[in-house]
Amino acid sequence: MGLASSVRGLIRYEGFSSVLSTALDALKPLDFHIFVIRRGDPVTEVRPPEGVEMYADALERLRDARGSATGLPNEFWRDKINGASVCSLMLVNGELASIIWVYPAPAKRPVVVLESTDAELSATYTLPKFRGRGFHRALLAYSTVWQLRERSRLFMVAAGDNLPSLKVIPEVGYKEVAVIWRRAILGPKFSAEKMSRAGR
Repeated sequence: MGLASSVRGLIRYEGFSSVLSTALDALKPLDFHIFVIRRGDPVTEVRPPEGVEMYADALERLRDARGSATGLPNEFWRDKINGASVCSLMLVNGELASIIWVYPAPAKRPVVVLESTDAELSATYTLPKFRGRGFHRALLAYSTVWQLRERSRLFMVAAGDNLPSLKVIPEVGYKEVAVIWRRAILGPKFSAEKMSRAGR
């Protein structure tokens, strides 16, 4: 899905002012931290509390749940915005709480150039009322275990100003392998192939 389609999707689900703000933010250079985990690496087990349900390959469940939810941010609409088709989902007492999108190769990613057996977990989001209880970490661990059964290597990218993600991603078992200084929409990319050749 192209840039124009993504912008139209954002306008539809977030409004024009949100798109303008997102565009301005995308022009600011940031340090992007690249994390990787491989099949066979340990993943920290996180047991969610009672009332929490997590689902793999949950796009249809998400579509159903959106029918009864209002005001969801764009992270819950990536299938409409940029053609994403794989996600994991957390519900708390039947209510949407957290989401993680999976972009398997050959998906085109803004920062990481994926190889054929890679995927990137991205556009993770936990609704504000559910934050601070470890739900995102639980869903990330669950999603990682699920995807490592399908893929040999997973990537995650976190901007330097996203302190919660910079903390949670390594706690689950991902290792930081690089930092790239770039704008969100334009700039150098991290090559998974070059990383493999370098033996990382």
